[in-house]
Amino acid sequence: MNKIPTSKIPIKKILMQKLLYCFLIIAISLIVLAGCGKNGDSPAGEPIETAIPTEETAAPTTTPEPTLSPTPVPTDSPELAGESKKRMTEFTELTSKATDAVQLIDFLDANIAHVDQQTADAMFLALDLFYEQTLEKSQNGYYKDGVQEKLTAIDYPIDVDKITDESIKKLVANSIAGKYKLEAVEGTIFPIVDYEALKVYMEYLTEPLQGYLDIMAEESSNKTAADGSIVISLDELAERALATEEYILRYPDGAKTATLKNRYINGYLYLYVLGAPNTPLYNFETFGLSEDFRKSYERTVQEYPNTITGTIIAEYLTVLNQQKDKIFNYDDGVYDPEVKAFHDQYPERFEQLYTSAEEETE
Repeated sequence: MNKIPTSKIPIKKILMQKLLYCFLIIAISLIVLAGCGKNGDSPAGEPIETAIPTEETAAPTTTPEPTLSPTPVPTDSPELAGESKKRMTEFTELTSKATDAVQLIDFLDANIAHVDQQTADAMFLALDLFYEQTLEKSQNGYYKDGVQEKLTAIDYPIDVDKITDESIKKLVANSIAGKYKLEAVEGTIFPIVDYEALKVYMEYLTEPLQGYLDIMAEESSNKTAADGSIVISLDELAERALATEEYILRYPDGAKTATLKNRYINGYLYLYVLGAPNTPLYNFETFGLSEDFRKSYERTVQEYPNTITGTIIAEYLTVLNQQKDKIFNYDDGVYDPEVKAFHDQYPERFEQLYTSAEEETE
């Protein structure tokens, strides 16, 4: 990327870049975390984690791989409904008292194979909500005196066995046992939910939650954005937007549909339409549309013309072409008014197309 010498950048442009960076930070948060919506969903993109482990609750240094109880209860068993209700009651009580996610994970490992799918879904959703509600406490443990300094001194990704401080080793081991992974962003290390690890429960869940878990696992395993940059290809970003769009259209009343709808609008589509501070939408020499974005937009429009994403990007290309790709005004340090208007209005346009698609399926 060609950079303009700082001395030549107008103050307004600098301010605009800072503002865009602030928006990106919000968007990245939405992508990494589960979103807020109906049915008790969490804010889209916020990390979800467990409470700070205590000396009593911390996991041992070496945590064995969890094994799920074998032999699920037959679906036609007359005892299944009663057994499911009993175990869900126990799990609900546990979630109200648990101090960290390890306790819930241990319960799921021992019980999820012995309940019906509806109960398995309820247990998974309760676990997801627990992660959300205990996130701040869990992360706070990583900001205690000396923790960041000692963790950042170790090569990333962190190997628990290389941690010499016993209290920090227990903290990290407990996070991993609770199905977290450590994330490094701008020199800071903290836990996020490892949805890939949670896929061990996939076979017990209904299709809507299996789909949700797939989307979340892809993000937690291979994040979309970091340090002010889009760190996957633009075509992959479009594919994630399209996959999320397909989900929210397929499961309009799903327990996690509001979460993924928020993620789509304020995460994937946001980055695809506006770019990021270190992955700018425009070319720094011409202030026209970046060639990388143009190629990806044209591919999306050509290959997915009947999707909401494809429709929005097609309309966006029309606006950009009308401005002859001069989407950023160097002298004023602002986007072209028509381009800026599209940036402001794309969420509303999505809602229009989404509502129309829902009506067509009724």
